[in-house]
Amino acid sequence: MEKLKGLFEHGGIKQSEVEILERIESYVEAGNIASALSFLEGLRSQLNTFVALRIILRELVQHLKATSESEKEELRAVLRELIPYINGLESNRQRALLLGEAAKAFYLLGDDFNGDLALKASINLAKEYPDLLKEILMSLIEEELLSKADFAFRMVRNREVIEPVLVHLVEKFYEEDKMDEAFSILRLISNPFHRATALYYIAMFEENRDREKAIKLAGAALEEAEKIKDPDTRLELVLKLSDYLHSLRGERLSVMDILAHSLPSNGGEQEHGTDKEHEG
Repeated sequence: MEKLKGLFEHGGIKQSEVEILERIESYVEAGNIASALSFLEGLRSQLNTFVALRIILRELVQHLKATSESEKEELRAVLRELIPYINGLESNRQRALLLGEAAKAFYLLGDDFNGDLALKASINLAKEYPDLLKEILMSLIEEELLSKADFAFRMVRNREVIEPVLVHLVEKFYEEDKMDEAFSILRLISNPFHRATALYYIAMFEENRDREKAIKLAGAALEEAEKIKDPDTRLELVLKLSDYLHSLRGERLSVMDILAHSLPSNGGEQEHGTDKEHEG
């Protein structure tokens, strides 16, 4: 952790930045978010400012999920006060993460205009950090802000960022018994690894509900895994799926089965309509 620097005088008492962070955390945990803001001026370290802002924003988002309309106005004012502090950070990564949190808070306040502005800025700043883009997209989905997740998807062109998030959406919709939505999203996934992973998740969900359907889905996942170009990744996933498929059938996985599935598929890059085939 960056060396803490500077002292802050609050109420006539000088405090270190660690003490300031502890004060902020205690006020936030007590639900007194507005009072926590008064301590931000005492932070000189960029890292400590980022930590404090993240503590406040996360609590703000949680608080907005169960608050009255009158309280929302006070929290709206708090959120607006936080934006200059966020924009004052030098790190693009830190600003991207915090603006993503701020966007969620604006959406929960019913302020789509400022929410969209914050989300656009967050996505633009995060474009050089694929892991952070995934985190921002996943966070919107976890908060059930699906229309805003779709809005964010359209701003992200990196398929390697989008497809793991689509896999998560397939799993989420399937668990909610929204089959049509799950398979519609599955059709958008082009990478064989991610398609195989999504089908595997669905098969596991069906395992105790419809064993024959689970076997069919696991077989489809295995077909997708066999198209993976990287030999190490292909072998690892093929072995995992082969073992799972055989366990569903009550069979043992033999050496010959392993060898049979260890070679690349002749289908190469071709897409197979396994999702449509296995919907029923």
